[in-house]
Amino acid sequence: EQLEFLDESVGLEKLTLSKDHHGKRRITRIYRFEFTVTGGERYEGRTVVQGGITQRVELPPHRYTPPPEELH
Repeated sequence: EQLEFLDESVGLEKLTLSKDHHGKRRITRIYRFEFTVTGGERYEGRTVVQGGITQRVELPPHRYTPPPEELH
């Protein structure tokens, strides 16, 4: 995605117990973070971690900067 995470912007939003796809209860954490693509615009994203495994990363619509083409 060519994102840059911004310093000291990760924070715990929610801590809860929820069932995984096997029905077993797991600690679930939702983290909020800020990122940039262009260096000037800031966006807020979230990630859901259940039992130490990242389940989902949520990114709002944001400007996309394609990577530079490699020279051969």
